[in-house]
Amino acid sequence: MFEGMLRAAWAATAAIALGACVPGGGGGGSSSCSEGDLRPCECPDGTASSRVCGADRRFGECRCAATEPDAGGMGGAGGVGGAGGMGGAGGAGGMGGAGGMGGAGGAGGMGGAGGAGGMGGVGGAGGAGGAGGAGGAGGDGGAGGGGAEPLSLAGPVQNLSALAAREGGFEPCFADTYVEDIDHVGMRAQCNQDVVLVGCRRAGEVDFQLAAMGLRDQVFQAVPDEVEATHPHNGSAWYFGPRFSFGFAPEGAVVSRNQCDTADARSGDRLCWHTGINSGGYRCGADISFDADFERVVMHRPGPLCVPDEVSCDGIDSDCDGQVDEGLDCAVVERTFAGPRVDLPVATVEAMGFARCHTSTYADEFAGFRLAADCPNEVLLVGCRPVGEDTLTVAAMGVRDEVFQMVPGQPSAAHDHNGTAWYYTDGHSFGFAPQGALVERNSCDTGNVQGDLRLCWHDSEPFGGFRCGSSLFLNENRDWERVVFQRAGGL
Repeated sequence: MFEGMLRAAWAATAAIALGACVPGGGGGGSSSCSEGDLRPCECPDGTASSRVCGADRRFGECRCAATEPDAGGMGGAGGVGGAGGMGGAGGAGGMGGAGGMGGAGGAGGMGGAGGAGGMGGVGGAGGAGGAGGAGGAGGDGGAGGGGAEPLSLAGPVQNLSALAAREGGFEPCFADTYVEDIDHVGMRAQCNQDVVLVGCRRAGEVDFQLAAMGLRDQVFQAVPDEVEATHPHNGSAWYFGPRFSFGFAPEGAVVSRNQCDTADARSGDRLCWHTGINSGGYRCGADISFDADFERVVMHRPGPLCVPDEVSCDGIDSDCDGQVDEGLDCAVVERTFAGPRVDLPVATVEAMGFARCHTSTYADEFAGFRLAADCPNEVLLVGCRPVGEDTLTVAAMGVRDEVFQMVPGQPSAAHDHNGTAWYYTDGHSFGFAPQGALVERNSCDTGNVQGDLRLCWHDSEPFGGFRCGSSLFLNENRDWERVVFQRAGGL
């Protein structure tokens, strides 16, 4: 009901005045728009592409395969040498743009060497070397640009560079704004290559606020129009219903589709678009919109989804052959540890077989029951860190039922498991300290003894917080984050 009220109110506001361009499916390049907007179009060969809004607030021509890439700049000619002196060398050709040929090197002056040809851009040929002047050697031809490796990512990704997507082989196949009813039939028809990238961003922005990718048939696989209906693929929980909603959440996370997903846990990693009639919207990460201030963008590329990498003990099919960790003695990889640890690299956590199931900042309200829903597997690793760091400041691990075991609300209440004193009291606090250490909860643990081995999060308090190791009073702090990982099997 609340979502419907929001939708009606924002739709009414949008109907009064829309100040931004709404990219459509055809037409010329004369519409006013915001720089960076995309507008779908069709190339002469029938393939789908897009127009880009330029600095003049007008859409350019349809970007089709036949369009010639810009060439690199031409190197300048060397000057004529002075009497008796050595002639100047010709200038080097400019580097070509992506797919473009490098510029030719300039001709050498009398007695001077020709300039080197410019290096080709990604996928482009090198430019020709310049001719030598009288008595001078010709310049070397430029090196060809390297072929770009296809972009391959697992799970929802925030702040994805649009340039990285393009250099990874993706091309736009669909774009519109959140104020419009999505043409999901057209979207699926236009986005017809093997791998699809689905994302959203603020209008006028170039990069994605949030995106996820997968095989086309998996991304558009229909699921029942039910509250928690999803199917897992490539690290994301996908769902599509032609009269309900389309989107994704982190794999393993519970969705709440009504019609769109309104769940709060890991809100920044969720995307949902209504697919029914007269509905528009709905979410791009934690942002909710029924207006033209947010855009839907879909890109596609040829397959395969997986990009081969070196095989390692990470529980992943790294070389895309359908096998995991083959040929390696992975028994030597540490799978468990006892007691809290400091400065634990996330790479080590992942090598132990864990996958992230929850992330939130210390400014966000925390509730243990939501964390339990996000992380259903048998073994959990609980930690914290400054936002963006690749190392956990402090972390501890244990069997899920032990980690979430309830204790009374007394200041020193805790129970011992795997070398750690764990505590969880609904409406009070959740966290750990070293086994045998005195916990001093009020309502979070303020104990100083071995303070770097303590973690505490207020439970169901509106101001978040509270400590990550020796850093205390992190209430309403967006520079620190909670991170929880999970894996199947025994401790």
